Amino acid sequence: MTDALEQNTPGAGAQARSRIIDTALDMFGNYGYDGVSVRRLCEGAGVNVGAVTYHFGGKEGLYKAVADHIATLIRQHMWPVAAQIAQFVQEADDDAEKALDLITELQCVMVDLLVPDSSATERWARFIVRFQLDAGSPDSNLGHNDVQHMCAHLVGVIRRRPADKLGNRILAQTLFGQILIFRTNRRSVLDLLGKPALSPSDTRAVKAMVVDNTRKIFAAEVPYAAE
Repeated sequence: MTDALEQNTPGAGAQARSRIIDTALDMFGNYGYDGVSVRRLCEGAGVNVGAVTYHFGGKEGLYKAVADHIATLIRQHMWPVAAQIAQFVQEADDDAEKALDLITELQCVMVDLLVPDSSATERWARFIVRFQLDAGSPDSNLGHNDVQHMCAHLVGVIRRRPADKLGNRILAQTLFGQILIFRTNRRSVLDLLGKPALSPSDTRAVKAMVVDNTRKIFAAEVPYAAE
């Protein structure tokens, strides 16, 4: 049963749902799926224990809602470039230079999302890292990123190799791994750079380096052991 306030006040149910997701984002990110109880979540969100069941069907449903919420935010951020990539793949375009431009454009978008200092990014990045490492947490859209599959296709176009080649898939992951390290290894990155935080000029430098690295990788045409 939900609070009377949630039942009778217009929009209160939506507000409570949003508070629960916001609280769960931090708690699941800090303690993992198994480290947080429904009671603790509800106390943190300021709702009664039945609210999680009412809005999400239970703890697993709430976890998936948080994960899907993050996946949606990331997709919205990437959408302008991701839509172009989807069209490129759908049209079976074989323009290698265009495919490379699309990959580097997406990399720049990811740098803008992950590298600058942001408390909001830090919150959902912590959740994502725990999700990826915790095999026992419920599955969600976070684990099924269609953009990375399309990027593997782009790599295949650039390298003139079948899209399903293992080497293409591995290379696609490494191209974006060079960006992820600036978020997942934040403390080590700041220590190495000797800075308390990353500035806009640092973000631009990372972006330039990532794009340069990527273009050099493809220019080298190095054969991969995976193939």
